[in-house]
Amino acid sequence: MRNASGQIKINNQIITLKENIVLFIPVSQLVDISNANFTEGYFIFFEGEFLDKFFNEQNFIFKFSYFHNTDNPLYLQIDNLQKANIYLLFEEIHNEIRNFKQDSEHLIRSYLYQLLIKLNRLYTTLHLDLNSKLLTNDYLLKFRFALEKEIKNHSNVQYYSNLIGISRTYLNKLCIDFYAKTSTQVIKERLALEIKKNYCTLLKP
Repeated sequence: MRNASGQIKINNQIITLKENIVLFIPVSQLVDISNANFTEGYFIFFEGEFLDKFFNEQNFIFKFSYFHNTDNPLYLQIDNLQKANIYLLFEEIHNEIRNFKQDSEHLIRSYLYQLLIKLNRLYTTLHLDLNSKLLTNDYLLKFRFALEKEIKNHSNVQYYSNLIGISRTYLNKLCIDFYAKTSTQVIKERLALEIKKNYCTLLKP
């Protein structure tokens, strides 16, 4: 956001909006923007499995810290130098979409990849409690991907360990190392969020 005011609520996080703030809203979160005023900025929405298909890499989004957790703050406050680099990439993406040419897809892919990586570097630097080495662990990525797809029907650790082909013990170790939570806790928290989201949806007129 180049310019924003008010507050946005993502799950239980209340974020005060101001100039040069970057917001991250992972999939399946509860979002309340009723008290937010977005004056100027850029929004990028990723529908469905767009990133996985666009980059031809399954579990792609889960390699980035800000798509991978809900415990740490879901925003960045960037300085003027960082702002210049970030906004330039947003503008390049926007220009290519508005003036689409035969080779624009390749440029958009390149700009988008740079943008996501730059934001991820800033995010992991700010939130040092994240174990960034585990972000590329294939089993952890598969677990997070499976959890998003299967949580409505499955909430058993054994199911997920069988699905991704590892033992319950190893899955538990991965969760403790990365999230500082057991695999059971991670699954229960994601299930609770799904229940809360569905409940709030039912309450809407």
